[in-house]
Amino acid sequence: MTEVKANPINKRHCMVVHAHYPLGETRVEREAQALIDHGYEVDVICLGAPSEPVLATVDGVQIHRLSVRRHKGGSFMAQLFEYLAFFGMGLYPSHQIASTTAL
Repeated sequence: MTEVKANPINKRHCMVVHAHYPLGETRVEREAQALIDHGYEVDVICLGAPSEPVLATVDGVQIHRLSVRRHKGGSFMAQLFEYLAFFGMGLYPSHQIASTTAL
């Protein structure tokens, strides 16, 4: 793989995925690594298991895990609540990421 030199301008990308990262979502993992290879700082907001740290860095990707449980096969209302909780809890880290990014 060819090494790409980072642009001196702060390039940052935030990905939001309603799955576990990195093991639960290989497509997002590949995209995140491609962005890192092109000089971006990458943040991923994702689901988190109780045994996982809320914040972690894996292969250069800053991971922000939300404590929202997955309700596969649950009722419509349970799934709706899950998505709304994920969206609501994801607003804070996404705002924090955006506010620390130089424009």
